[in-house]
Amino acid sequence: MSEQLPSSNGAEPEVEARSWVVVLLLAIALTTGVAVLLIVSGGEQSLRDAVAADPECLKAWNGDQYALATGIHDYNSHLYEIAQMTRLEGVDSALGGHGVCTVVFARQTLDSESTAAGVSFVHGRWKPLSQALGIRDTQLERLQSEALPHANVRLEPDGRLSPTL
Repeated sequence: MSEQLPSSNGAEPEVEARSWVVVLLLAIALTTGVAVLLIVSGGEQSLRDAVAADPECLKAWNGDQYALATGIHDYNSHLYEIAQMTRLEGVDSALGGHGVCTVVFARQTLDSESTAAGVSFVHGRWKPLSQALGIRDTQLERLQSEALPHANVRLEPDGRLSPTL
């Protein structure tokens, strides 16, 4: 004859097991709901933070043969489609204005060819961020992932950048 031991709270073992399953399912549902809410609200915040690309920077990119060749390469070889065009503060601009024109190609992780991650217009030429401004790979990776929700230009197959905002 087997003897069943009462559970710690005096309930039957089957009832206690079902109760834990219900609690676990509720916890999973709550966690999933919170995660979805954070993703949705975070996406809306990022869209509000995106700003239009500087027209002078767009003109400098689309009028430069080296930039267009870089764009064609990045579109075909690195599969980039969107980027963030911005001005980096604290660096003298060849075009005047505040900050240097910079294009950061949007990507979740650092490009294996880090010189393709982004470029800046320094001394009248588009140069890779790592060479032009000495930006390290860890910073490049952060810039690339931050460019995803702040993308404001689309990279066209012919290398041109088109504003999206």
